[in-house]
Order: sequence, then structure tokens, then C-alpha cells
Amino acid sequence: MEITSKKLKSFCRNRSGELKFSFRFFRKRRWEQKKKKSPFADGESLKKQPKVTHS
Repeated sequence: MEITSKKLKSFCRNRSGELKFSFRFFRKRRWEQKKKKSPFADGESLKKQPKVTHS
């Protein structure tokens, strides 16, 4: 039982890590695409966006 639970825990941890990484990568790709599309991608909008995501 102990070995199985250990395996399950490590598997869950790996899976959550993968999900987090892919999600971050997806957000970054989408943000970059938005930047490219937007004609008003100047310094001000770039400064504002990270603040919004932080809070």
C-alpha cells in the first residue's frame, strides 16, 4: 500500500507540474499573439498587462 500511494503521489505531482507548465506556455503564446495582432502594442499597454494578471 505504501509503495502504491507513493507512486500515486509522484504521478499526481508530475501531472500537475505538466499542466501548470503547459498552461503558462499557452498563456504566453496567446499573449504574444495578442501583442502581434494589436496595432496599439506600445510601452504603456505592455506595462499595464502584467499588473492586471498579478492582481
